[in-house]
Amino acid sequence: MRAVRVAVSFMPAVILVGQLFAQPDSARRGAAPPRRPAVVLVTSVGPAVGLDWGGYASTRWMADWGILFTTSPHGAFGASYCASMDERGKFEGGPALRYRRWLGPQRALDVAVGWGGEAEGEHSSQFSVLGRVTFMPKPWIGFTVGAGHHRALVGVELGSTPGLVASAIGAMIASLRAVRVGL
Repeated sequence: MRAVRVAVSFMPAVILVGQLFAQPDSARRGAAPPRRPAVVLVTSVGPAVGLDWGGYASTRWMADWGILFTTSPHGAFGASYCASMDERGKFEGGPALRYRRWLGPQRALDVAVGWGGEAEGEHSSQFSVLGRVTFMPKPWIGFTVGAGHHRALVGVELGSTPGLVASAIGAMIASLRAVRVGL
C-alpha cells in the first residue's frame, strides 16, 4: 500500500517534468505571443507577502497552473488553478478564469478571477472570490497583486520555463514531505 502512495504522490512531478520536455517552443509557455492559434501553458510560482484584513502579514508561496487558448495575435483566454500557502501551512486556492494580453514581444498582462477557499489542517472555510493581476516585463518573471479569502497578496512569480522547473521541484519536495508524514 505504501508503494501506491509513493507512486501517486510523485505523479504531479512526473507530469510537470514531462511537460517541460514536451514543450520545445517557448511560445507555448507564454514567453511570446504565438504567431498562430496555439495553446499556452501557465506555469508560475514564487514568493509573496500576504496581508489579511485583520492586519496580520505572512510570507506565502503562490502558484498558478493552467492553460490558455489564443483568440487573437495579442490575446488568450483560459483557466488556471491559483494557490498560495503560508509558513504555518494555511492553504488558499481555487480555479480561475484567465485572460492574457501580450503588450509586445516580451511583455504581457494577466488577469485571473475565480473562486476559492482556505484550509488549515483538517479545517476549511467558506469559498470566496479571488483575483490576481500579473504584469510580466519579461517572459520569465512577473509582478503580482491579488486578493483572496480575507487576504491581499503582493509577490513576484517565475513564469515560462523557470516557472515550470520550479513547479516540478516544488511538486517533488511536496511529494517527499507527504510520503515522510505518511499521507
